Amino acid sequence: MLLSRYIVIFYCAALSTIVLTSCHSDPLETVEKYKVKLISAQGIVLDGEKPINFYYNETRQEGVNASQFLSSLSPKIYESRGISNLQVIVDMSAGMNVGIERSYAAMQAVLSRFAPEKANYFHVDDNARSVEPIPEIRSLSDASFLTNPVNFRYQHSMLRPALIEATNSNDKVSIVITDFLLDEGIRGNKRLRNGSYTRRETADNSTWAKEQFASWFSQGNKVTIYPYNYRANNYHGKSESKYIYYIIFEPRGAINSDLVNLKNDLSSSRLFNNPVELDPSAITLNINAGVPGSCVENYPTLSNPVTRKAMKVFPALNSEHIPYSYPQLKRAAYADRPIACNIGVTNKSPFKVKLAAEGFDATDYYYGALAISKKEWEDGKRPKDLVSSTDIACDIAGDSAISIKLSTKVIGISYMSKHKGFAKLLLSKFNISEFTLLPIHESLSWNFESLEGTMENSALKESLRLALDEFIINNQNPQLGAVLISIHDK
Repeated sequence: MLLSRYIVIFYCAALSTIVLTSCHSDPLETVEKYKVKLISAQGIVLDGEKPINFYYNETRQEGVNASQFLSSLSPKIYESRGISNLQVIVDMSAGMNVGIERSYAAMQAVLSRFAPEKANYFHVDDNARSVEPIPEIRSLSDASFLTNPVNFRYQHSMLRPALIEATNSNDKVSIVITDFLLDEGIRGNKRLRNGSYTRRETADNSTWAKEQFASWFSQGNKVTIYPYNYRANNYHGKSESKYIYYIIFEPRGAINSDLVNLKNDLSSSRLFNNPVELDPSAITLNINAGVPGSCVENYPTLSNPVTRKAMKVFPALNSEHIPYSYPQLKRAAYADRPIACNIGVTNKSPFKVKLAAEGFDATDYYYGALAISKKEWEDGKRPKDLVSSTDIACDIAGDSAISIKLSTKVIGISYMSKHKGFAKLLLSKFNISEFTLLPIHESLSWNFESLEGTMENSALKESLRLALDEFIINNQNPQLGAVLISIHDK
């Protein structure tokens, strides 16, 4: 799943100082016998990359490890990666030099951070089926080449190859500098703002870029647009207020210091009042080291600083163990204060979202995983399905907060006394049940003055809108993450 994901594990067990002895296991032992050994040795084991049967089994084949088990319950986080492949694609159609000259500080920032020594510079020309190199750009001192009108001699603006090149690979960061006015020299019915049509105009205000944006977003990537407004005469000699766009295509998880520095330069520049960042996958559970603290503040008797120091982090999942002492949980239950924690939802996407939660009993699922070798797991063999449960519940406030609660009976004395020597594993999965696309900023369209009237150049804005609509259609009820709570009688 494309969205960024987190699992947090509330490890509710008394972690006393014990010395574990070797426990030999018969490969034919039943799952019921595994349960007994599980409790006598360590309780539910979810410890980094260790097999989950690590503490009580020496002779069986290597078991399923914690990361494998957890990733079956919630999607993995997309890991960050370094990307060194950088490219800049400049629309060098007639008149674009004016926009570059007016936003010269931005162009200098691009050339400085994406220096020609380590980035490739391209353009599209009148007959291009692909982007072409700009050999004249060799260093920062060559920036003047991109403001000289002599070099912007192309009659048409053949932008399709630029968008295709920028979106055809997740292994590069691309910047496209353009006014986003496609002109392939093709006459046809073009709608004017007054509702009439003209057949004399070759400028194209259709949603021609929707396919490229949709493909880019579908892979979890993002687009950041820096629009600069200026006034100039167009090739019809008519004055118009228009935009030049510095569009950054950033692969998901990309790490590149030059990219970070460039975005900081552009964001802090006075040229750009409203940078537009579109990252449809930027919805995450806000689970981090601060969350255990907020739980402890709500339930101070649950604080266990010794075990907190032993928290394990699963790098592949960015998960956390948050251990609590079960005797302290029981005391909280006596006071009629069932354990609850609040988890924030960070939403930097272009959507307003609604969340839904569903509770499960994952106990038998865990014990079933104990009886499966790592190879069997990787070959697709899985334990029985999860069982729906009302013992774990969540209250959801809009798209910004989730309150996780255990029913009082789960941590009450009467409940656990009936389950001596038995571990319980409860799971709540969170889905996005509804997306609503927020309005796209008006700076992503501008009015082109044609021979027969004003024509709105909404190609960028409307292509993005349709691409984001397609993202919603293709991501129905995606899982955002999960909370896993373990309780056992220790």
